[in-house]
Amino acid sequence: MADPPQRAGGPVQVVFSRPPRTADDLIQEVIQQRHGAKYLRVISSDRQIRDFARRHRVRATPSGEFEQELETPPHPSRISPAPEPGREEALSEEQLAEWERIFREGESQD
Repeated sequence: MADPPQRAGGPVQVVFSRPPRTADDLIQEVIQQRHGAKYLRVISSDRQIRDFARRHRVRATPSGEFEQELETPPHPSRISPAPEPGREEALSEEQLAEWERIFREGESQD
């Protein structure tokens, strides 16, 4: 059976599961393949997924905690300086079009 479709765009990768494989199966495969990866973090409300991640030395955070992190202003020492005026790094039209295409394809596979 072919691997599920994947799209990469910078640090974000979108992967869609196809029966009989579930999203949990794919998440566990990624965790297992990247055992001990310091750059990987699993965000899930599923305790079994978080426990699996921890057994593979991957940081795991419940969804609610992650949401609180996103809502809490960062400590001043961790704030990156603002870009110079006129030098904001926005996505290009090509990048925006690619992300829109990726999400449209994903919706049509559901």
